[in-house]
Amino acid sequence: MLFGFTKKQLLGWWLLTTGAKVTLGIWLFGRMGWDLPW
Repeated sequence: MLFGFTKKQLLGWWLLTTGAKVTLGIWLFGRMGWDLPW
């Protein structure tokens, strides 16, 4: 195990950080006034 974390904990952290990056990216696109395809 990596640093004593379980696979579920690692997956949870990965989902959390990935979700935060995606949210931040979408927010930045909106702030720059770019039109998103959806």
